[in-house]
Amino acid sequence: VDGAYWAAPRGPDSAWEDYKDHPAVHITWSDALAYCTWAGLQLPCEAQWERAARGGLARMKFPWGNAMMPIGKQRMNTWQGEFPNENSGEHGLTGTAPVDAYEANGFGLYNMTGNVWEWVQDFFGPIPMIAKRPVVDPKGPNTGDWHVQRGGSHLCHISYCDRYHVHSRSSNDTDSSTGNCGFRVAAKV
Repeated sequence: VDGAYWAAPRGPDSAWEDYKDHPAVHITWSDALAYCTWAGLQLPCEAQWERAARGGLARMKFPWGNAMMPIGKQRMNTWQGEFPNENSGEHGLTGTAPVDAYEANGFGLYNMTGNVWEWVQDFFGPIPMIAKRPVVDPKGPNTGDWHVQRGGSHLCHISYCDRYHVHSRSSNDTDSSTGNCGFRVAAKV
């Protein structure tokens, strides 16, 4: 939407105050880092994000298990209907959702998949591997122009962008701002 930015997340006729319980969007990686620096926090690294997203479950596709909709129940905010022509909003949403709209995972964290992509510290690159297995607590490349995003968003759909699994990842350039990307903070260690 032309004119959208963090304070007018859905365009000039919107205001962040109308979305106080939604994630902040139109946040660049640099914006997220500046906020974390100001607040004495940090962006999680990719490995920290994934551990948090899993909520204590190992080898599962989602923070709650392997079924996308256990017992037919929607557990995350993704595109409903025919992508990209019509978002039916059958679960009551056609954009971002309130941060606590769905059940928390085993660690008490909400919306770790769906809703908005989340920036992490790491530069984007291949996942470090040892003998064809991922490294424990991997670190991304030391430099780059793109940073990792995790979690998927309300624009993801099973027919197109099904990267809403806890193991999935995407990337964008440091100064990119979109209506389906925000960030999550971590305590400094």
